[in-house]
Amino acid sequence: MVGWAIWEARNGLLWNNKKSRPEQVSLHASLRLQDFLRVNNCLGSQSRQGQIKQMWQPPHENSLKINVDGAWKPGTTEGGVGVVVKDSTGKFVAEALAARTGTILAMERGYQNVVFESDALQIVTALRNHSIDRSVIGPVVEDTKSLLTQITGEGFTHIRRTANGVAHRLARFALHIGGSLYWFE
Repeated sequence: MVGWAIWEARNGLLWNNKKSRPEQVSLHASLRLQDFLRVNNCLGSQSRQGQIKQMWQPPHENSLKINVDGAWKPGTTEGGVGVVVKDSTGKFVAEALAARTGTILAMERGYQNVVFESDALQIVTALRNHSIDRSVIGPVVEDTKSLLTQITGEGFTHIRRTANGVAHRLARFALHIGGSLYWFE
């Protein structure tokens, strides 16, 4: 929590020229920790005996579950939104959405003669298949296929995770900061 508060204060100074005093950063970290402990029922006084803890349940087979939540900083107009999409096995549908996002990015920037690479063999196979994808992620796959027709190049090819390390680490980092990240060279 302390690291996050320091990082947030640094970004406030860097991007918004907003200075934070050390005691403000410390207080912010402490409040975050208290919130975390309360939400996760780690504070003894907050737990209720006999209360049933609700756990996430996967959707029915061949369907998706989209969990959403919002958060805000009290006393400000700053907030954030979280969206998680999972299939019936509880896996994230992130790879299909990442393929679509990459395709949209290439279109928006006017890129042509593009080779897309992904370590998600299932997604690459679905995108290269000429028949209609009727799976639970089919709408995302079909939308991506449609977008790919507007871009010249090989389309999607499969590579091993070891060859896709930068994109993998970027995606993992995006999880921690709560947003999408793009890296251009």
